[in-house]
Amino acid sequence: VKHSKFSFAVVQNKMTYNEKGQDVDIPIVAPSAVTEIRSAEVPSSVQVTAPADLQEGYKLQVEVNGKSMIVGVPPGGVRQGDVFTAVPQFGGTDTRPNLDIPMNTWRDGLCDCCALGCCHPALCMGIWFTPILLGQVMTRMSRNFLGGAGSPPSTSNTCAIVTGIFLIFIVIEAVISTVLDAEAGCAGSEWVIDSNTGLGAYRCPDGTTSAASSSSNGLNSALSTISFIYFVYMVVSTCMTRAAIRNKFNIQPQCCGECEDCCCAYWCTYCTVTQMARHTYDYRQRDVPCCAGACCNKTGQPEGTPYIV
Repeated sequence: VKHSKFSFAVVQNKMTYNEKGQDVDIPIVAPSAVTEIRSAEVPSSVQVTAPADLQEGYKLQVEVNGKSMIVGVPPGGVRQGDVFTAVPQFGGTDTRPNLDIPMNTWRDGLCDCCALGCCHPALCMGIWFTPILLGQVMTRMSRNFLGGAGSPPSTSNTCAIVTGIFLIFIVIEAVISTVLDAEAGCAGSEWVIDSNTGLGAYRCPDGTTSAASSSSNGLNSALSTISFIYFVYMVVSTCMTRAAIRNKFNIQPQCCGECEDCCCAYWCTYCTVTQMARHTYDYRQRDVPCCAGACCNKTGQPEGTPYIV
């Protein structure tokens, strides 16, 4: 994670950040790193001017009255320059988490889907709910629902939007398929083109064929169009997210040049999404248990894990 560099000054309990050329980090820390609060030495609240666009849950190490303390970004996140009130807590001298995101190379290979085990939550999410896992990765990377660059806190809704699009597609597909099966008179019918008439027809599992009505031809055409649009959306958003990760962590293409992201997204969306998930979070350092709430939240990470901005 590349942290923005700022210096800060303290005026009583009001924190004012000014961007300078000095190499001073504002670290981001996990909630578990906050030490015991000693109420007698901690002010009830401080006002903080946000040094950058920050997601909700970010933890900043700041200095209050000469003491190192931790403040958290409130729900909804903040934009650069916003002033928010926070309750400070005592923190250590260097409490930032080690996300251990590799630079210049992927954490593991495109086909290392089982690197964390055959029943790992990230693998299961990738197999059965690939779009949702993609939405979680996009949220981690502060991308919008198309995979383009976004700005917190608006990108905290990316996973919800991607999941909503996925569910709408599933419902439409299920409804149209049910209607077509009902007209065919058999479950699991196959849509074929009658070689004699050139029109659509149903082929049942027992091999019998029946002509389809004009309305069914229209429904099938609509379903094919919707499926194609959704497929293009998944390829484009996956491609753009992968390109953003490569640029962020300086990972050079290994084959196909600048077309590598598109090729991976087109030919193996599932493998590409799971690789991005493993790269942007070190499951070996702090794993997400199967069926844990963190597996199904907007980032697929434990609460308080820093976003990548």
